[in-house]
Amino acid sequence: MRRTPIVYAALICICTAGAVLPAQVYVPSNTPATGTCNAAHTGKSESRYQEIIDATYLPQAPFKVLDVSFAPCASVNPVYSQYQVRMTHTTLVNFAGNQNFDNNLGRCPAVLHSGPLSWTATANTWSPLGCTGNAFGYDGQGRNILVEFRHIQSSGSTTSHHRDGVSPRLYTSDAGAYSSTTGVTVSIAGAKLELIIDRTCVLYAPDTAQIGQSHAITADAMPAGENCQIAASLGASTAINLGPCSVWLVPDGVFVYSATVGAPIFNGYQAITPASGKVIGKFSPPNIPALVGVCVYHAAVSVGSSGVSCCTNTAGTLLTP
Repeated sequence: MRRTPIVYAALICICTAGAVLPAQVYVPSNTPATGTCNAAHTGKSESRYQEIIDATYLPQAPFKVLDVSFAPCASVNPVYSQYQVRMTHTTLVNFAGNQNFDNNLGRCPAVLHSGPLSWTATANTWSPLGCTGNAFGYDGQGRNILVEFRHIQSSGSTTSHHRDGVSPRLYTSDAGAYSSTTGVTVSIAGAKLELIIDRTCVLYAPDTAQIGQSHAITADAMPAGENCQIAASLGASTAINLGPCSVWLVPDGVFVYSATVGAPIFNGYQAITPASGKVIGKFSPPNIPALVGVCVYHAAVSVGSSGVSCCTNTAGTLLTP
């Protein structure tokens, strides 16, 4: 008899394991009270804004981004009917000739927040947005990050944010900006940012995966000696709550197949985590042309003697010819 997959056991487990406290990364520095004030994003009633975070500001090791803070120039409490934060790895170093928002972001970004949001902005203090969605997993390979903020404000006052003029930015604002596909303003004047991160239980996957080929799916910084279960899905819009944490995967047929059958498409997705803390599965999408353009999402959980101990972020991969 086939034993019950770990991920299914996790779904019915009620756990009380303590959460790991997150750390912070500052772009470009931990100085929220200095720099010129600018209203490009936080001071607009509607906006779509992208910023490139240079790898020189990032730890050269895997981590996941849980939330993002601005450094407001005034204390306000804006309320947004819709606010979205999305993040991805990027090869871009600036936005010169790259003013299409969707092309810059790619097809399968991590969505840290999408929905209503109330922001408590405190002057000259790092003020987190309070993202409630997926985390973004950085692979630690020296690549830049592209982050997008877009919003429609419904009430409350706006405020400017501090900047140091070191990060490339692209934006458009005012009526219709949220759905705009093209940025209007390009400059090296990005907002100062604080990334709230967790260095444990990080999953990274290739941005693209060629059909008919094998690709590594890596769960890193996992608890050694525990059971690691990787799972896949065609969607990342649903939070599966597992006691102390959640994974953002839609429980569709791909999810069930990856967690129960596995091979020949999902290989090595269940393992005891070695001392290195790294479990590597092999994703082998079949050579079926109809799959080209599909996003496949991966996440993992670790299960110890007391149940689920941690969940990774969810990473998206675009299938290509």
